[in-house]
Amino acid sequence: MIFLMELTLLSDLIIVLGISVFVILLLHRLQIPTIIGFLISGVICGPHTLNLIKSESQVDILAEIGVVLLLFTIGLEFSIASLMRVKKAVLQGGSLQVLITLVIFGMLSYYLSYDYLPIAIFLGCMFALSSTAIVLKVMQMSGDVKKEFGQITLAILIFQDIAVVPMMLAIPILAGENVDLWNDLLFLALKVSVIILFLIVSIKYVVPKLLYYIADTRSKDLFIVAIVVICFAIAWLTAQAGLSLALGAFLAGLVISESKYGYEAAGIILPFKEIFTSIFFVSVGMLIDVSFLLEHFFEIIFITFLVMTVKAMIGGFAAKTLGINTYEAILVGFSICQIGEFSFVLMKSGVDYGVLPIELNQYFLSIAVLTMAITPLLINKQHTAANWLINILPVSKKIKKRLKGLPTTSDAHNVKQDTLNQHIVIIGFGMTGKSVAHAAQSCKIPYVVIELDPHIVEVESKHGIPIIYGDADNEEVLHHARAHRAKCIVITTSANSEKTEVLAYRLKKYSPDSTIIARTQRNKDADSIKRHGADIVIADDVEANLEVLMEVMDLYDISAHEVYSFASYIRKLSGS
Repeated sequence: MIFLMELTLLSDLIIVLGISVFVILLLHRLQIPTIIGFLISGVICGPHTLNLIKSESQVDILAEIGVVLLLFTIGLEFSIASLMRVKKAVLQGGSLQVLITLVIFGMLSYYLSYDYLPIAIFLGCMFALSSTAIVLKVMQMSGDVKKEFGQITLAILIFQDIAVVPMMLAIPILAGENVDLWNDLLFLALKVSVIILFLIVSIKYVVPKLLYYIADTRSKDLFIVAIVVICFAIAWLTAQAGLSLALGAFLAGLVISESKYGYEAAGIILPFKEIFTSIFFVSVGMLIDVSFLLEHFFEIIFITFLVMTVKAMIGGFAAKTLGINTYEAILVGFSICQIGEFSFVLMKSGVDYGVLPIELNQYFLSIAVLTMAITPLLINKQHTAANWLINILPVSKKIKKRLKGLPTTSDAHNVKQDTLNQHIVIIGFGMTGKSVAHAAQSCKIPYVVIELDPHIVEVESKHGIPIIYGDADNEEVLHHARAHRAKCIVITTSANSEKTEVLAYRLKKYSPDSTIIARTQRNKDADSIKRHGADIVIADDVEANLEVLMEVMDLYDISAHEVYSFASYIRKLSGS
């Protein structure tokens, strides 16, 4: 019997992932994010469409493992110190976002649909939560999770995960059952205190020493097992205290990040995380009933638009109270304007207790899954959308600049604009940017740097570097850099090929006569970046091959002419 169950699960996984491969291949050609491909695959496989899955409960378990591993890797990228830096964002931004969303959607539910307060409050709770899994997945890929607005987004999501606990405790009360709330809260506080004490002891004494002894064995298998055990043990512990598994996994990541083994652990977990989170997105897609969606299409689309708009405004307001500029507050609003996976947990409990009317079930599912499907597209275009929103405001250009947090003339340090003609515009001032600047300075070629990191701008401006704080995606910044007069524009950042494509397109449109040189991590992205406007694309992996070649040839005293011939061959072989 157990063997048959395992065989059914295996066949379900083959079907789910097999369909996902074909769907994602098709969507990749249309440049649509892979998350949407998994959601569509879930719709195809789900019980309301082709009904190809026989063991949904086991697929759900695998999906939950995916969320746990995703939050674990996010925790690995943080530290207790970095989390303490955003504690104000967690407490102030998170509480404002949850409470205001709960009140507004509760009022809308009360006055526009069900004039019954417990149902209205419960619906407010479900709409108040956002999708930690989807938002952090997309922001991780783009690198935005490390930026200020990304940190605030993460802080609000952490608060939401914590807020699930009192929301779950409130369901029996809303259902009219007699519960001893104060005893439950006291017991919960006691368990949470024990967990915090356990985490402090683990961070300071247990985990670093344990991982040291394990790493000292040089056994990779043992290290893998230890990391997985720590992750799931702490997640299970927090779940026992009434908190979510995902929050526990995040705390487990924090514990390991405080040791010296965070990067190694992240590298081990990453392959597992990708496959399990993929199953999570498929499982979300399986919930939607396509026939119901089509039958109530315009109604659901309107409510989805209303939900995302209202949540974006509330999220933006909560972020703005933390002192960031309007542009970044809008980005936070866009990032958390969907309905979250923990809303499904609340929904199930609400149906069981009779708080959520059964007729609202599929409505909510359809709206929630649609908001999740739209989110990756929205986040990928959120910078453009935020700029557009500010640009259409009926205010002066000076106010618009202030709202965007973009540079005015005074933010251009050491830049003599009258000398900027046939110059080099360097976008990004990492190692590559510094190398180009040094060469330009040595050859007396005028240049200007555009950098988005204020710390780098502050430091380098003191060294006399002509540098402008701002995003090269913005025309105001390009205007200050006189990019339209530049002979050459160099994009030195290579972390995200999609952003490089967008930037190359904008730069070619703004400055068609300039030669645009872009850097990318992988050679396979070079053709796409060229199609978007770059004239020359240099791939890190190709240049690494050339560096290896030159070092080897140098050992054998090969002539410079022959080395150049070999280098030309490698470039030709790689298509660059």
